[in-house]
Amino acid sequence: MANTSPTKNVLLIAEAGSQSARLQPLAAALRTLGHHVVLCLDTEAALAQTTPDALVVDAGAPADAKTNLAITTAFQGGVAPMRVIALLDEADFEACRDALRAGANDVFAAAFDLDEVIASICATEEFA
Repeated sequence: MANTSPTKNVLLIAEAGSQSARLQPLAAALRTLGHHVVLCLDTEAALAQTTPDALVVDAGAPADAKTNLAITTAFQGGVAPMRVIALLDEADFEACRDALRAGANDVFAAAFDLDEVIASICATEEFA
């Protein structure tokens, strides 16, 4: 199926190591669809970016998720990204709740479906 959604600026944030490795297929798929993708491996690099259309935060383990999701508040101070997606190592209730409280529109756990994450990134919202 052809990509009919407008091009999005997507910022992917992960700590170096295994988290960045699991974001590589997502970045490649988004680029194939024609989206502009930046993958940052630390908070400083992420904060140097302009506000994206979609922000994907690989929040990691439930114990680290709250800290790793704090980056979303930096972008929400001005113009917030249209979509915020949180990726967690496991579907822990508290980590999911923290992700939603941090502004995530969607939360996915470890073995996330690539197509579902891409659909979430490309989703458009109409505000009344």
